[in-house]
Amino acid sequence: MECVWGLAPCERGSTESLTIFFYLLVGLGALYNVTIVIFMVMLTHAIWKQERAMDRFLTPGQEKRRKQTRRTYKQGVRYVVSYLICWMPTFIWAIIDHSHGPPVVLVYMNLIIAPLWGFFLGGVYFVPRYETYREKNPSGGRLQALVHVLNIDIDLLETTLASVDDTIGNETTLASDDDTTGNQTPLLSEIA
Repeated sequence: MECVWGLAPCERGSTESLTIFFYLLVGLGALYNVTIVIFMVMLTHAIWKQERAMDRFLTPGQEKRRKQTRRTYKQGVRYVVSYLICWMPTFIWAIIDHSHGPPVVLVYMNLIIAPLWGFFLGGVYFVPRYETYREKNPSGGRLQALVHVLNIDIDLLETTLASVDDTIGNETTLASDDDTTGNQTPLLSEIA
């Protein structure tokens, strides 16, 4: 890097531009991380202020709840952690010495974890829906909540997730397996 300003004798080569690129990547990555954390803190603080302002409407003896503040905080932490998990190998790669290339283990970690950011973000946005469904339906199972939140259409009679309608006599039949004409018969629930 010193040869850019003439402070040290060196031969110019392709590693100079690569080093500058990686320092820019580290700087922008740090800026993105700090920005995300700052905005999550600001969002949580704004929700906390709104809930604190609503405290004046509480009756004497009624406890102060900070339900939305806690939910917003948890959601912010999930988002920041999902971001950091997926991009941490890239930041580590950018920080370490580039003259000999990145360690093979770090490259493999980056190639495996970085594309999973969409999966982790899906988890970030599905967890609140899952928790809300579990609160509204405490007698339902975890698998039932997961199926509902992910909008998975499965035959409820073949699983232990049968709904109340299916257990009171409204039976559905599957399409005939021995129908050789290729025409599947519709389910009785689809006809009704």
